[in-house]
Amino acid sequence: MVFVPVRLSKDVAVVVSPRELGEYANKLYAERTSANGVIDLKPADNGKYRTQDKWIPFFNDKGQRMISAPDVYRIGQIGSHDLVESVRADFHTAWLVTSTRITYNSNNLGARITHNFGSKVVAPTETRLVAPVYQNVALGRILETAEGRAYLSVLFNTQDSPDVVAKTLATLSGKSTDNTYIWTPQQKSRAEHRERAVDFDSDGEGFHVFGYNLPDSKYGFSRGVSAKPARKKRA
Repeated sequence: MVFVPVRLSKDVAVVVSPRELGEYANKLYAERTSANGVIDLKPADNGKYRTQDKWIPFFNDKGQRMISAPDVYRIGQIGSHDLVESVRADFHTAWLVTSTRITYNSNNLGARITHNFGSKVVAPTETRLVAPVYQNVALGRILETAEGRAYLSVLFNTQDSPDVVAKTLATLSGKSTDNTYIWTPQQKSRAEHRERAVDFDSDGEGFHVFGYNLPDSKYGFSRGVSAKPARKKRA
């Protein structure tokens, strides 16, 4: 079940039936979801494992956009119960590999986050920012700092408040803020390997948001995102 906040005036509320209100909420949910594309309910390619470097050409050949970090965050915002449970299974079984890539500077904390990296289906978008070193740092600590909030804002392409970010990731993962951890490489590691994939996983210790793994190193699931269907023209 998906809950969509709907505000109505008192005059309208007294004459709207529960059925009509439900229909309106479902329409609103569909509009919010389709505005950024519809995320596949099941893992791509019958649940096969690939690295980010392998998933990108797979989706290009298929003519479909690959799920990005903002799409994963969006599941926590408005995803259906079935979709949330399905991606949680991905987190627990292996990794959920996204099309988001971080290119770190070799000699400072500067970085570039690119969503839809390598896509031939949609234009990639990139943002330059400061990416602090996070080695298994709890989400709550990161949300306390301006740099941490800025990093997550770009990573998830959101302007949500810290409280909303925390609640959204908890809805997504089923883990508390204290058991949600953020990872980025140390400076020496950035100098050795500048390119990193953004992946998600969950284990007995908590939920992990990685901007850490090499694009050709971690095998996991991925998902496609279908564009909003074109409206039929009237005859």
